[in-house]
Amino acid sequence: MKNTKSKQNLADPNPKKEAMNRLNEKKRNEEILALRLTSGQDDDRLNRRLTDFVLHDTNGVPQPLEMLEVDDMFISGLVLPLEESTDKKKENGIRREGLSWDISGYEDKYPVIWLSTDIADYDCQKPATSYKKYNDHFFEKARVCVELYKKLSKSSGGDPECSLDELLAGIAFSMSGSKCFSGSASVKDFVISQGEFIYKQLIGLDMSSKKSDRTFAHIPVLTALGEESLKHENYVQAKLTSADILSNRGITTTVESLLEMGYQVQFGILEAGAYGVSQSRKRAFIWASSPEQILPEWPEPMHVFAAPELKITLSENLQYAVVQSTATGAPFRAITARDTIGDLPSVGNGPSRTNLEYQHDPISWFQKQIRGKYGRLDRSYFKRNE
Repeated sequence: MKNTKSKQNLADPNPKKEAMNRLNEKKRNEEILALRLTSGQDDDRLNRRLTDFVLHDTNGVPQPLEMLEVDDMFISGLVLPLEESTDKKKENGIRREGLSWDISGYEDKYPVIWLSTDIADYDCQKPATSYKKYNDHFFEKARVCVELYKKLSKSSGGDPECSLDELLAGIAFSMSGSKCFSGSASVKDFVISQGEFIYKQLIGLDMSSKKSDRTFAHIPVLTALGEESLKHENYVQAKLTSADILSNRGITTTVESLLEMGYQVQFGILEAGAYGVSQSRKRAFIWASSPEQILPEWPEPMHVFAAPELKITLSENLQYAVVQSTATGAPFRAITARDTIGDLPSVGNGPSRTNLEYQHDPISWFQKQIRGKYGRLDRSYFKRNE
């Protein structure tokens, strides 16, 4: 029961793909067997309950449900009849793997998370103990979607004309009893951080919305939530640590893919401020080459910059950093904002001159490099006095 994005060529000579195709066929047959052993009163589309479940990658490492949209994932769980049965043999179910997700329960005012294959839909109920933290996080996201639906849908007594502050206050109040949040401020931050996710889920309901309701895509407060979410994302990005950067699934997948293709790979995180930039900018770098090539050494940071060493955690007891922190010393001092723009000539409103000369010699290496052989600036570089 695998979430496959494209059909593989049956004649593909790649042994890894052939093995994956055989695994997919085996899992599909297991799913059919599970559905037969847990048969009940089904309509055209088969429905089952799924308990004790874990979403994991091909290596068996647990992953968030959202990863189904990014990579091929498997779900291991206990398949049961949709309706609880007194037949203990059916209640025992069997193990299965697979699929894609969806959220329902908007009209019932309680979220239900579904996983689906091309054969059946599964109502995800109780996760495995090891997967509880992942499931709880996704369930709260689903719950926020349902709560916003109630607040904005006229058919549920909601007000689509409410302001963002009113919406956030209402959601915070309705979710105040959740153990996942420490207070109303925590709930509001969570809702804002999930703004894009919420928007996508609600506009996906527009096709089935009742005629008395406005389409969610045209509700101003949802647009405002999306804009606030973008601001929040930019703020969070500015505070990312080295651990946050390397936990990014895209980076991990890239490194793994390069290694599988036979390249030698090295990766690390550098702080731009230690290389003569006047602000903090943490960036992850991945270098790869064929085995016969020699990868270059990491450039030594040359400027003092007050930032901690950017260590990468490889395991619980193992960390490494590609370069040392320059917080306690370096060949050159830190570059400041004054170094970069402090020499720009001042200009009032409505200037008539198209260029101005610098008022003094460069006071830093940066200014000297930027000026080059020119002692003038055209008006596009002027610093305006507002």
